[in-house]
Order: sequence, then C-alpha cells, then structure tokens
Amino acid sequence: MKPIHIFRSGTHTDSTGITTGLSEDAIKASADAYNPTLHEAPIVVGHPKDNSPAYGWVSQLRFDEQGLEAEPHQIDADFEELVKAGRYKKISASFYTPDSPSNPVPGVFYLRHVGFLGAQPPALKGLKPVSFNEQEEGVLEFSAPYDTLTIASVFRRLREFLIDKFSREEADEVIASWA
Repeated sequence: MKPIHIFRSGTHTDSTGITTGLSEDAIKASADAYNPTLHEAPIVVGHPKDNSPAYGWVSQLRFDEQGLEAEPHQIDADFEELVKAGRYKKISASFYTPDSPSNPVPGVFYLRHVGFLGAQPPALKGLKPVSFNEQEEGVLEFSAPYDTLTIASVFRRLREFLIDKFSREEADEVIASWA
C-alpha cells in the first residue's frame, strides 16, 4: 500500500478550536516514537471517541520534507471501495498530546487514529493526495470543527421529510437508506 500523507508542520487549529504549533522536530519525534506494539493507530471514519470500528491500521509512520506519512495495512475491502467511490475523500489525523494520560509515549504527539471524512470540510489544506494503490486518489486533511453525528442527523431528518412528502422510493433516489 502507498503511504498516506497525514500531517505537516505549522500552526493548526483542531476541531475544538485549539490552535497548536507543531514544528518539524515535533512531527519527526512523532514518527520516531510510533510503535504499533504500544498503540497501533486505527484507520476510522470520522473521529470516534473510542477509535472504532477500525477499517485498517497504521503499521508505520515516516517523516520527510513534506511532513508525516502513514503506512496503511489490513484495509477492509468494502471500505477501500467506498474510498475509491469518493465517499471518504478527506482525512484527518488525531494525536494524543504529549501530556495526555492515555499517550503511550509521553512527551511527544502520538498518532491516535487516522480519520477518513465524508462531506466534512478540511481545515489543513495542501497535503498530498491519498490512495491505497496507484488508481485511487483523495485528500488527507486535518478536520474542521464539525460534528459528524450532527451532519448525519440532518441528513436522516431530511430523508424522513422526503418520505413524508413523497414516497420511500423517491426518497431513496435522493438519499439512500444506507447512506
């Protein structure tokens, strides 16, 4: 699998509005500290609090002049198809802070998970395109402050409205029940 460009140095604002500066040295320390036997970062949808379900795993982190790259492995085949279809084009990295009691390597920003985002707009722009192989492309980005459950709730209510006004079949043409 091709590495995924998940982060770069700079001053970034996280999904809760906290602005943090991460130097190249801090990102390199994250890559050097990553150890899947201590905590293997899952590949998830959105930013689930419990890091589940996992649709793949990060086997290794690397630092280069572009920033931080994650090596994906054990990618779920159905999830891979959804990424190919463009359902999850955006990506957001989540890190344990250096002083977090849950951080497996205190003192560094440690990768918690790599979240694939659907329609959620990105906050960190300019990362390299993502693909699991040569054919698929998407964008890896630090997430913006939008709650995935709120967005899903809006679409669920919109679907219910369409069913009330029209029919289930017509609603399925606009927003399928599985979506």
